[in-house]
Amino acid sequence: MNNKTITFGEVILRWAHSELGAEVSGVYYYDLEQELKKNKESICVDSILNNPSSLSLNFALSLVIRCFYVRSALFINFLTNITSFEEKCISKGDLDHLLVPPNVWEGITEAHVASGIFSSSEYVTYKHSYKFVQFSKYVKIRCEESSCGKSPTCPLGSCKDAGAPSNKPRDANTRDWDPLVIGCASILGNPRPVLVDGYHRAVAAWKNSEESGDADLHLRAYVPVGMNFGQ
Repeated sequence: MNNKTITFGEVILRWAHSELGAEVSGVYYYDLEQELKKNKESICVDSILNNPSSLSLNFALSLVIRCFYVRSALFINFLTNITSFEEKCISKGDLDHLLVPPNVWEGITEAHVASGIFSSSEYVTYKHSYKFVQFSKYVKIRCEESSCGKSPTCPLGSCKDAGAPSNKPRDANTRDWDPLVIGCASILGNPRPVLVDGYHRAVAAWKNSEESGDADLHLRAYVPVGMNFGQ
C-alpha cells in the first residue's frame, strides 16, 4: 500500500468516530449516538469528508471536541505540534519501537520479575518511577484484574477477546480495520513514537505474529510525517 498523507483533523475525526459504541469509551459519547438515532442518521466519516451536510458537520465538530475532552492527556502530551500523518503498514519491528505511556501500563509486580519479563533492577526502576515502557515488554505483562481486555488501560497480556487485526475492507461495524494512532514524545531531547490509540489491535497483531511466525502484521497506522521508528 502506498503511504497516504492525512491531515491531523481527519485522523482525530476517524479516531473519535471509532469510539462510538466502544465497550468502555463509548459511554462518553452516548448522547451523540442518541442524537444520530433521533435524526435517523448514520453518519460515516467518509460521508462527512466527501459530502458534508450541516448536520454531519455539526456532528463531526461535537465528536472531535468530545474526543479531545475524553482523551485530553493524550492530545496534550503526545499529539501537540503534529499537523499531518502518513497512513502506512507497520512491521513487527516498528511496533516494538513504540513506547507505551506510564498511565497505560501500570501494575508491575514482583511476579513479572519471577516470569522474566523484567529484571530485578528494572523492577525497581519501573515501580518507583514515571517511565515509558517498550511495547514488547508491555505486551508480555499479565493483567491480574478481572476486567482484562475491557479497560483501555489494561495491559491485555492475558486478554482473549482482543479482536485479531485484518486487512479486510473497512466495515463501519468493526474496529478491526482502524489504523493505530501514533504520537510523539521527547525522550532525552529525541522524538520517540508513542502508541496513542489501538492497543487491542496492536496486542492481537503481536500475539498472532508470535503464534503463527508470520512477520506480516497486516496492521496499519497513522504515523506523524517524518517520524523515524528506529530512533
